[in-house]
Amino acid sequence: MRRLLNSFAFVILASCAGEVVDIDRTGHDILQKDMFVGEWYAQWTITDVPYTTGFAFTGYGGQLDRVKWAIEKGQLIARRSYEFTEGTDAPHMRDGAEWEGAPLYAFPIRGHFDRLRGYNTTTGEQNNVISESSADCQWYECKEMRVNWAGDARLGGDFGQFYVQGFDENDPDALIVDKENNYIEVNVRAFMAPELDRELTEYYGFPVPKCWLYSNPYWDCRGQTIGVKLAFTRMPHEPDTTDADGKLVAGAVKKTFAPLEYDDRKLQRFGYYRVTRFHYDEHYGSREANRKHYARIWNLWETNFREDGSVLPMAERDPKPIVYYLNRQFPGLPEAAPGSVDLLSSAQEVADQWDGVLVKAAAQAKGVDEATLRGQIPSCAGGACGDQGRMFVLCRNNPVAEDDPAVCGPAGTEIRLGDPRYSMLYWQPTPQAGSPGGFGPMRTDPVTGEIVSATSYIYGAGYERHAAYIVDLMRLLLEETDIESFENAEDLVAQLQAS
Repeated sequence: MRRLLNSFAFVILASCAGEVVDIDRTGHDILQKDMFVGEWYAQWTITDVPYTTGFAFTGYGGQLDRVKWAIEKGQLIARRSYEFTEGTDAPHMRDGAEWEGAPLYAFPIRGHFDRLRGYNTTTGEQNNVISESSADCQWYECKEMRVNWAGDARLGGDFGQFYVQGFDENDPDALIVDKENNYIEVNVRAFMAPELDRELTEYYGFPVPKCWLYSNPYWDCRGQTIGVKLAFTRMPHEPDTTDADGKLVAGAVKKTFAPLEYDDRKLQRFGYYRVTRFHYDEHYGSREANRKHYARIWNLWETNFREDGSVLPMAERDPKPIVYYLNRQFPGLPEAAPGSVDLLSSAQEVADQWDGVLVKAAAQAKGVDEATLRGQIPSCAGGACGDQGRMFVLCRNNPVAEDDPAVCGPAGTEIRLGDPRYSMLYWQPTPQAGSPGGFGPMRTDPVTGEIVSATSYIYGAGYERHAAYIVDLMRLLLEETDIESFENAEDLVAQLQAS
């Protein structure tokens, strides 16, 4: 009887214990090293500037560049992937050596490791604890690492200290590491000292901040915090493979764009923004005659080449639309500032005008009429771009909605400022002392001149101020405002007395 009771108790205890679950003691910001292969685009963009400073503005940033990653023991380095002056270093490398370009970005590596299940060192029996182990692999053999993205980020200038805004997925500035789409986004904050007046600083021999001057009473003398985004996205490429030893071999960059060489004679006939490539001649060195200029242009075709690499005739090319997105605060969208004027119809009118120009240009290049050209746009087939195919598509919802054109991307896709994969019509609602009225930087491939994406910034607060000024002038011209009270600044006097 006692033996039966003991057996019964054992069964009960075993059923209460349940299945042993894994205990994961690894962190959340782990990077897999096999992601950092191939050639990438890289760019930094200022995303947030307070009104109390005047030396920067939202949208200002560095040029788009091409980089390759180098994983060292202590640093993750993004090096320029092409020679700044072609023909100087790369052709003279010794056999087996790999050319390395200038480091454009560098981040400290906090550790190399593999995620392993714990085990008994005597018997080798595994347990249910999963942890990070650096003892079972050399740093160059470990498959994973952790990077301090708040480290020494090289942005082409002195931007002070940096820290990552946050890793919380609900934080709009959270770190994004999207291995599936080969995209990395790092949002940092730069602590900036007050801007100095150069002339007065040089004259007096000690720092004179502009905030000391009567002309800038609203500038803060305690320094500012500037938001900066670092974005990295892998260039379109062929599928990756593995060699005989199982080592990952990066797929080559896809060749879909034919550069348009554009010398000064052509520039005099029709103006283009250009990228310039420097070339070295072994007999005469670097000369003006060795420079090559390429027009900064959009690629209006899905590809410019056949599979064998030969140039595809214009008549056989498939047109590819240019896609722009609006930001969340664009006037007329739900998150726009209260009381703002709806500008969605104006934005669509601009898109329609550009669409007409691009359709006409593509149709003439292919030797077809415009209606035929619209029907040949693959990404707009089946009404994906509305009633007719379009060469310029404006995606009005951000994130993308279910009823948006298919070319805008999957529903829920959020387009963020500073992402070089997307083009935007961006309305900046908050005032910034140093901002222009508008700004239109192009993210251009520095080797070919292809425009990868672009953003048109509209600094709305400045336009609202100027609109009020124009209204005041109109009231003065219409004699709704007394000229004498205007000359005597009676409105200003009344405001000062009231305060």
